[in-house]
Amino acid sequence: MKKSRFSEEQITYALRQADSGTPVADICRQLGVSEASFYHWRKKYGGLGISGLREAPAARRERTPEAPRRRPHARQAHPGRSAAKKSLRPARRRMLASWIFEQFHTSVLRACRLAQFSRAAYYRRSTRRDCSALQVRICDIAHARPRFGYRRITTMLRREGWHVNFKRVHRLYQLHGLQIRMRVRRRKHMCLHRGVVPRATRPIERWSMDFVHDQLFDGRPIRLLTVVDQFSRLSPLVEPRFSFRGDDVVASLKQITGPGRVPLSITVDHGPEFISLALEEWAWQNHVKLDFIHPGKPTENGYIESFNGRLRDECLNVTQFVSLEDARAKIRSWRIDYNERRPHSSLGNLTPSEFACRRHNTEAAELTRVQ
Repeated sequence: MKKSRFSEEQITYALRQADSGTPVADICRQLGVSEASFYHWRKKYGGLGISGLREAPAARRERTPEAPRRRPHARQAHPGRSAAKKSLRPARRRMLASWIFEQFHTSVLRACRLAQFSRAAYYRRSTRRDCSALQVRICDIAHARPRFGYRRITTMLRREGWHVNFKRVHRLYQLHGLQIRMRVRRRKHMCLHRGVVPRATRPIERWSMDFVHDQLFDGRPIRLLTVVDQFSRLSPLVEPRFSFRGDDVVASLKQITGPGRVPLSITVDHGPEFISLALEEWAWQNHVKLDFIHPGKPTENGYIESFNGRLRDECLNVTQFVSLEDARAKIRSWRIDYNERRPHSSLGNLTPSEFACRRHNTEAAELTRVQ
């Protein structure tokens, strides 16, 4: 006869929980059994304590004919007679205990009990050596050589004199999100970053650029080149045309750039206008880096996606354009209103112009104080 994977104490404890008012579904979910198994226990062992359960005759423990098979309960953690869910690792349990301690202001003892974590392990401090210098060097190699994986990075570190194991490099490599897709279906331009996308720290440092499609009153399609500053959310350009080539994009950028108004990088996708030789030549001449997003990752250019949504929702969907000149006039009016009068929630309900002006005044005051 197959032996049950639950001890007599566990079965008795489950039956007593049900008698005290705990829902049967919660008990079954905690033990990882079906409700049919629980009612089979109640029919077989109901009314017996632990001693009576151990002294029950063998005839009483004979397996009764099984009930018709049922599907697992919808709220059940896993089907009956299957493997239990994988337990959390100690690091995750420590994080869970710390979260309970900080959020609910409980004692460390109670937080550890709720997280099912040892209090001694909670107070234990890691004796692992500091890997900050190694992390910085791994990130430097990964950014300098975008197609290198962790094994080749390990080889380069060893050639530089680092005594490291490839498993340690792999752990730090994954921790910073430096994994790359090894299979490249077609040629793509490499992005400037791997892992977390860096954020702009001042105006005119990082721009985002994209296209928006719309049509005139008579049905002719138009395209709008949109540019937005990632720090101040200021839009220096929204240019509508019937079509865009690489030269047209360069001509539009020349209208808004000049001495002291050239960004360090522009985030774009892999559109044919952005990978053209004309735009690459203009970027090289003006010392601008074209930061291409990863294929299929439009969220990496979220600033321009958000701006395009506001443009379509507040201007394109509520305005009819009779001609291209009419579209340019109305879109220019909306862009001025967006920059100077429309409050932006992510800027503390300031307009992009007010936010940029406040930043400029703060930098000027700090410079005066230092001098």
